[in-house]
Amino acid sequence: MLNIVNWNGPYTWTPESRDRFFGDYGVYAWTGRIIGQHTHVGQSLHYIGMTCNSFHERFKHSQHKHWRLVRDEKQVWLGKLINRRTCEAVRATEQILISYCVPTLAGTDYYLPNFSCIVESRFSNRRRPAIPEYVSWDHINRTLRRGTIRVENNDDFYVR
Repeated sequence: MLNIVNWNGPYTWTPESRDRFFGDYGVYAWTGRIIGQHTHVGQSLHYIGMTCNSFHERFKHSQHKHWRLVRDEKQVWLGKLINRRTCEAVRATEQILISYCVPTLAGTDYYLPNFSCIVESRFSNRRRPAIPEYVSWDHINRTLRRGTIRVENNDDFYVR
């Protein structure tokens, strides 16, 4: 399975700007500085998540982790899957990106899909969070990889 994600952003989230987040779903990545953290590490990637409803519905709840980031410094990237718009594809994409980019979020109870998958990330501008262009999950060999994509015989593709 190949999941292609178009990333847009970064956007600043405030309750006043929420209209921009209505009506679409996919994966998202929060960057910024954690409240109480004294050192500023640039726009560090702190959280990757997904929603099969709308981004607005996901972000408005007070228990969402983005509220732990300094309000004036947090930004969100919105990733919309362009070739597979199912909840299963969104969930697989989130699981692969978390496991590769922010493995501390994965935890012991987190799971990767039971099928092989490649996630291709396309960004709307040169500024981007620490998400590689290609990440693959090989469920047979239980390996995550990043790199460039290679296509063979119009059927077989993998990241090397």
